[in-house]
Amino acid sequence: MKALRRILGPRAGRAAALALVAAFGASAASASEVVPAFLVKEVVSGRTDSIQIVLRTKLPFERVFLNPVDFSIDRKGMLNTEEPRDKRYSAKSWIRFRPIEMILLKGRDYPIDLPVLAPSGTPGGEFYAGVEITTVQKETPATKGMNVKVEVSMLALFVLRIKGGTPKVAGELVDPVVTVKDSTPHFSAVFHSLSTVAVVARAGVIVRGADRKTVDQVLLLGAGTQEKDGQVFMLPDAYREFAGLGNRKLPAGKYQADLIAYFGKKKVRTVRQVAFEVVESGVPPPPPLADVTSDPDKLVLELPSGGVKYPVVEFKNRGFNAVAVKLSSDFAGVSFFPEELTLEPGKTSKVRVGVRLPPAENPQRTFTLTLTLQGGAESDRKDVVVAVYAPGTAPKKEEGAGGPPRAQLPTESEGAEPGEGTAPSKKP
Repeated sequence: MKALRRILGPRAGRAAALALVAAFGASAASASEVVPAFLVKEVVSGRTDSIQIVLRTKLPFERVFLNPVDFSIDRKGMLNTEEPRDKRYSAKSWIRFRPIEMILLKGRDYPIDLPVLAPSGTPGGEFYAGVEITTVQKETPATKGMNVKVEVSMLALFVLRIKGGTPKVAGELVDPVVTVKDSTPHFSAVFHSLSTVAVVARAGVIVRGADRKTVDQVLLLGAGTQEKDGQVFMLPDAYREFAGLGNRKLPAGKYQADLIAYFGKKKVRTVRQVAFEVVESGVPPPPPLADVTSDPDKLVLELPSGGVKYPVVEFKNRGFNAVAVKLSSDFAGVSFFPEELTLEPGKTSKVRVGVRLPPAENPQRTFTLTLTLQGGAESDRKDVVVAVYAPGTAPKKEEGAGGPPRAQLPTESEGAEPGEGTAPSKKP
């Protein structure tokens, strides 16, 4: 159990408050906004209730269309609004309004009451529905100058609960796979929720050698998540892919991977074991210094003249042996904390980099952070490039590496307030 908590972190011992859901990948940004984008509400069967959402726009004038929809989340973490085959959990028909067309004006809020009626005799449990908000924009950043119209959609998602009944919380890991490349294992599995309610699921791996001793512990990331601990929001009877790369190269030998998934408020767990082997490649291994990596491998900063920032760079040793690291720079305004460190095999260390620009000079410049590496009799160096720009002038392709955050969906039962999160946008 202690090993599991080291993998999944301290949050594995308590309810997780937030889960992230990917929304159809990248799309044209909508100028309209819906609040809340995610809502958990308790309703009574046979009694009319309502859900209130608020629409607003950043454009002077915008026409939007509202339509009730079902929603599901596929194994890649993408939202889907197609009609489900299994309608046991669908609440689309409970939202009693026909498609609505509205005109939004900038600077005004437009509250909308959506009537909700759960059919009399509906058993206790959780049910799911959403409202799709569609707008037609004449021009978006992606189509600028093309004189074409683009349809952009957002979703407001609802979990409707009826008291009564005993929810089932169960799940399984299917299709566990371990592949080894360059002595480093890659782990993947699909979590299948057998629950009758939505759950938050997380996964990790314990790797044991032939002597049963733990040689590595790996956090698996759920497909589509932006959470650092890899957790995902799972609807009933849904599937989600999890995957992760080993923290280090493994010596030749036989190993066992214990793939573990935690899910639900009480942290139910399921385990699958996979045996795998790391074999000698017949090629002399590269020096351990080649396995030291940095994240990010390039820093892009925006600073005014005389400004200072303290970004953090993470260094990882995926090799077999310990490596000593000493940091320096060709720019006088750089400091490091710490300046020297030792990276053990499979371990990660963070270094805070101070960047201070001189006053009354053009802030735009490029310089390098140099890592002097020493491992046994081997020595080497690696460079991390730092590009500094005046505020608001960094190239867009470099600005905000990693893209925009995914839609954030909290669940009220796990400690979050309903109405948190931003509206997921669909692909045009």
